[in-house]
Amino acid sequence: MSTKKRRIIEAAGTVPYRFTESGELRLCIIHRPRYDDWSWPKGKLAAHESHAHAAVRETAEETGYHVRLTAPLAEVSYVLGAQDADVPTAGIKNAGSTKHVFYWIAEVLPHNRIQERKDTFAAPLQSTPEETDRMRWVSLEEALELLTRTDDKNLAFACVQRLNEGYTQARTLLLARNGQGAEKKNWPEENLRPLTPRGAAQAYALGAELSCFLPERTYAFAERRCIQTAELAGQNPHILLPQAEQPRGTHTNAPQNAAERRVSEALSTVLEYLLTDGSQPRCAALLASAQQLKTMNTLLTDVCANEETQHALEDALRVKKYLTPGSGVSITLVPVHAHATSWQITDVTKVTPLVF
Repeated sequence: MSTKKRRIIEAAGTVPYRFTESGELRLCIIHRPRYDDWSWPKGKLAAHESHAHAAVRETAEETGYHVRLTAPLAEVSYVLGAQDADVPTAGIKNAGSTKHVFYWIAEVLPHNRIQERKDTFAAPLQSTPEETDRMRWVSLEEALELLTRTDDKNLAFACVQRLNEGYTQARTLLLARNGQGAEKKNWPEENLRPLTPRGAAQAYALGAELSCFLPERTYAFAERRCIQTAELAGQNPHILLPQAEQPRGTHTNAPQNAAERRVSEALSTVLEYLLTDGSQPRCAALLASAQQLKTMNTLLTDVCANEETQHALEDALRVKKYLTPGSGVSITLVPVHAHATSWQITDVTKVTPLVF
């Protein structure tokens, strides 16, 4: 007997957090009058939208808060009710599609960065009061009491556990490939190759994805196509020029040749800013060529927390198969100890803009 395959509806959401003046953790939950339930802000992907973009947009619409994605949290799937009502169902004949939701841990943006988000997000961000009639910042205990679904309660536990494990200090390193460049045969000087019109579109789309993480600083290698990609993505890049001296205090494996040394120097510069700068930045981006990203894959191996993370990084930075022009990788770094003297990569997520 054949069974009808359920349609999968892609969605994304966040578990937003903040601390009170006395240092107490609070999580943001919403009430939806249509279903009379308490849940996390989330929603379906719009046409030509990524999970990360949808998570930030839906959070702004349902809570009125602009957030920055800090780390992936979990993926949740459940079967919807009849006519795809957003009510998990089990064993019901008229059950609808399967909803797959990707959740991030998210922090509320400070007011002085909201305009920057609006300028680079490439979509309007406005609240939708008809979808949610109440929003509350609650403790873990209150969240567990109010949240309707077991899956949402599990997300609360998972989020708080990660925050207690050092994710409140997490840093995000965004590694992105330049948009499509002009053909090599027409440009004898490799460094001067510009973007093609398609590459420019890829760079613009990348800007909306970077906005979800909102880097405090963006770096770019000196190749013209890398600089153009950063600029069209709405960033004001710090240009990384080759250094004559050996890198100091690098967190990576030893480079073997001049090209690798250049990449190692650049990566050390970005990591030094991200992990030790006194301004305590939360995110930094680096625009690089395909070959440079391949080298970074090797250099970052020893920083991974475990073999699973190492394989995820290797897969994500596999240029020919996955990392197409104008796409990238979000890397979460968390301190190994409370004093943050050493860091490790705990999560790797692909950043894939949708160019249409």
